[in-house]
Amino acid sequence: MFFFKRQATLYIKLSPERLTIRNLKTGEQFSEVPELAILQEGSKRVVIGFGAGARQAAADAGQKHGPDKVEVIKPFAHPRSLVSDFTCGEILLKTVVKMARGTRPFSLAPRIVLHPLGSPLGGFTQIE
Repeated sequence: MFFFKRQATLYIKLSPERLTIRNLKTGEQFSEVPELAILQEGSKRVVIGFGAGARQAAADAGQKHGPDKVEVIKPFAHPRSLVSDFTCGEILLKTVVKMARGTRPFSLAPRIVLHPLGSPLGGFTQIE
């Protein structure tokens, strides 16, 4: 008989300037700048850094591959909406959730409470 630990709940505060994630079960919390560094390799886009390290990763990759092959994306910085780049936003959220969960085998997927912050022009839509 298997006994699984209780499912964790992650509280994520999301704004164009800051992404904060807190595990409500353990109390652990960290905060990052919501940025991704992306390297264009042929037709593929590869994430090479995120958070505060994104700009440094982009600078290092720019020296190696050329500055036109690297970009830093802020997926939650749009004047009229919460999300400016859905795909990059999804990748960023998956990355921080994976970090918050750790490397426990057989762990249940966490419940996530997403709290959008900021004030886009016209306010948030029903979708957000």
